[in-house]
Amino acid sequence: MSSIPRLMEKQPTGPYRLAGYYGSCILVPLLALRLESHGDEVSQLSFLDFFPTLTAYTANRIGNPDPDSEASRAQSVQVAANTFKVLFSLDSTRNDERTIAGFTSTFTDPDAPVKPSVIMQVAVNNIKSFNVMAERFMYDLATDSDGMQSLAKVHRWLRAIKAPVTVYVAESGVRHLVAEGDRDEWNDLGVQRALPHAKVTFVPGGHFEFLWNTILNLCTILMISQLFSAATAPL
Repeated sequence: MSSIPRLMEKQPTGPYRLAGYYGSCILVPLLALRLESHGDEVSQLSFLDFFPTLTAYTANRIGNPDPDSEASRAQSVQVAANTFKVLFSLDSTRNDERTIAGFTSTFTDPDAPVKPSVIMQVAVNNIKSFNVMAERFMYDLATDSDGMQSLAKVHRWLRAIKAPVTVYVAESGVRHLVAEGDRDEWNDLGVQRALPHAKVTFVPGGHFEFLWNTILNLCTILMISQLFSAATAPL
């Protein structure tokens, strides 16, 4: 994992405080487990409006296809585009329709009339690349003999982490991506079933705007920016 040397350059020894935001929430458990296996202390592991069990949930909703198949990759891109469209619409900052159209069309239609900015294009390309790696990892980790992803396997993986875990859930964020009939069960993103001792904090706002809530302190926000730089590194 190439993010380990980057981290060690900034801070050669623990204890470490780690945080993941959305897709990088697949990366930070790997990072924590690797550090702990080397004898380093991870004093806090935070997940910001996402949790790895949601990846298994989403995969199972569409039949858990092999991520390497061409059809699966096309489906994954469409799911990602729809996901961000919903998350933008739930944010009270209300991004204008042209911005949302430009961002989502970058996933699915590079020839769309609404052209994204260079920064937006780079962001989408990074998201696509990371999604491919994250989906492959979760597929290999959790797929059971019935062809579906086993939540029990995901739970065992997460329970191997020694660090205390806190999950910050945006009240108008990714929990609204869960099917309506499943929302009561998945209100906390599946955290308590996986890690009964984890702390879950609900934060007002949507997936993007909640980052600026005072509940999330500056230290946590700085950790997010550091992890984004490593989000496309090989798992």
